[in-house]
Amino acid sequence: MPTQYIKKSNCFFIIFLTFFYLNSFAQKDKDFLIRKEWADLYSQKGYFVQAIQNYNIAYSIDPSCSECIISIKNLKRKLEEKRKSNLLSRNTQNTKATLKKNIDSQNTKKNIEIKYSPILPEMSKLKYPYTNEDTTLNTYWMGKTEITQKEWKAFLLKTGREFPKISENLINDNFPIINISWQDAKDYCQWLSDITGDRYDLPTKEEWLIARGTITNIKNEAWIFENSQKNLHESGKKTKNSNGLFDIEGNVAEWVDDWYEKDFIMTNNLKKYFEENETFKNRAVCGCSFKDESYFCKSPFIQSLDGMFTKENIGFRIVKRNY
Repeated sequence: MPTQYIKKSNCFFIIFLTFFYLNSFAQKDKDFLIRKEWADLYSQKGYFVQAIQNYNIAYSIDPSCSECIISIKNLKRKLEEKRKSNLLSRNTQNTKATLKKNIDSQNTKKNIEIKYSPILPEMSKLKYPYTNEDTTLNTYWMGKTEITQKEWKAFLLKTGREFPKISENLINDNFPIINISWQDAKDYCQWLSDITGDRYDLPTKEEWLIARGTITNIKNEAWIFENSQKNLHESGKKTKNSNGLFDIEGNVAEWVDDWYEKDFIMTNNLKKYFEENETFKNRAVCGCSFKDESYFCKSPFIQSLDGMFTKENIGFRIVKRNY
C-alpha cells in the first residue's frame, strides 16, 4: 500500500511539473510573439529605436531568433542613415536662416554673433536586463534629474521660443521645467543632439521602467502630495534611487517616447491600434508628481495624455544611447 501511494504521488508530481513547464513555454512563446510583432510594426512605421529594443527583448526570450539579430543590424544602419538625412536637412534650413539673418544684420549695420551653450545634465549609466553580442545595445545613460528651467532657458535662447506660462510660485531655475508638450521635449532632445553630436532622446517606456527600479521609501525619494506642500521643489534634493537617479517618482511626471496602452493590446489588434495612434494621442507619461498621493507612486504609475497638451506637473528627463 505505501508503495502504491508513493507511485501515485510521483505520478501526480510528474503531471504537475509537465503542466507547469508546458504553461511556462506557452507564456514564453506568447511573450516572444508579442515583442516580435511590436518590433515588426515599429520597424514598418520608421520608429527604429523602439523596433531595435523590442527585437532585442524578443532575442533575449528566444536566442535562436536569427531574424532578430539581422533586423537589429539593418535597423541600426537605417537609423544612422535617417539621422544623417535629418541633420543635412536641418543644416540646409539653418544655412538659409543664417544667410537671411546676415543680410538683415548688414542692412542694419549690425553683425553680432551670439554663442549658445547647452547645459548638460549629469547622467547615470544603466544596463538593460537583456544581453546581446552587440555591446552598444547593452547600456544607456539617463539624466540624474529632470530637465530644469535653467537648462530649458539655454534651449530657448537658441531657438527663439518663449518661456512657457508658469505660475509665479512654480518658477525657479532649479525646478523642473513644466507646461511643455511631448513635442517640445522631443525638440529639446533634437537640439541637444545637434549641438553635442551625441544621441539624446526621450527615454522609451522600457528604459524608464528599468531606470525606476524599486522604490524603497516613497516619502524619502519623492516629492508627493503628502510632503510637497502642493508645490514643485528643487531637483536632486531627495534621496536618489538604486540607479543613482533623483525624483524618478515625484516632483513631476515625465514624458516618454511611447504610446500608453501598447502592452495591453491583444496581438490581433496591434496593427489597428498602432495606425489609430499615428498622431500625438495617447502618449505615455510615467511616474507620479507633487500632486499625486503616495499610493499612486508605490508601483509604476503610467498615464495617457495627448502629446500636444501641457500641464504644470509634467516635465521630462533625457537619455543618451550608443545607437
